[in-house]
Amino acid sequence: MPMDEAGSKNPLLNPDLPSVKEYRATCIPFQKSEYDRRLQLVLGSMKHKSIKLLVASKPSSIYYLTNYQTPGSPTQALLVAEGKLHLVTRELEATNCLYRAPYTTWSCYDEETDPLMAIVAAVKAFLEEGGSEAREKLVEIGVEENTGRLTNEDLNRLKQALPRCKFSDCSTLISEHRMVKSSAEVECARRAAQALEDGMNAAIWQIEPGMMETELSGIISHEIMRRGSEHTAYPPFVASGYGGGMGNHTA
Repeated sequence: MPMDEAGSKNPLLNPDLPSVKEYRATCIPFQKSEYDRRLQLVLGSMKHKSIKLLVASKPSSIYYLTNYQTPGSPTQALLVAEGKLHLVTRELEATNCLYRAPYTTWSCYDEETDPLMAIVAAVKAFLEEGGSEAREKLVEIGVEENTGRLTNEDLNRLKQALPRCKFSDCSTLISEHRMVKSSAEVECARRAAQALEDGMNAAIWQIEPGMMETELSGIISHEIMRRGSEHTAYPPFVASGYGGGMGNHTA
């Protein structure tokens, strides 16, 4: 059964919970105006390419537009259109959507549902919202094809399930906008760089003979997290002795 924020009877998915309000007020990295700015950039590129609907599946693209992220790797997609920003993901991610993505609607599929068919259903719902004209005309849909989340088989099935749609590869549409930083993004990058510098300095001041690489890595991680960082994309690379000659050696 599909599930979304509005229709769920799960009390843990109530957007009025104090914990949800507190998280959204304190842990969302940017103001809504920043996410609105990003969305307008993407919609502008879509209009230039005559794309009516964009199906984004890169985790970085989804995070850029919604703030949603997960260390998991579910099959998921963000539908982007004028007046629409809708995330389709796994049921396990429902609370993640609720807390992290306040500016988008979302729906989740359960463990017995084919994830791709859940995405197809969301696209068909979009076409239904457009009325008979959208259902009858050939609709241009952009898809991020070069991702690790939608396989070639998934893309072929998507195209077969939506015969009235014309598909275009839009793998770089969002990433091109991500390369140009706003003042808010630059400030966030500066804070992240300062946290990293503090972590390195903590390790430099505390390193001692006989200390294990994992211990030193822990000092760096602790200081970075203490400065407000989330988990890092990669663990701190601390390599000594023969480890210094190993590619991507992690403690």
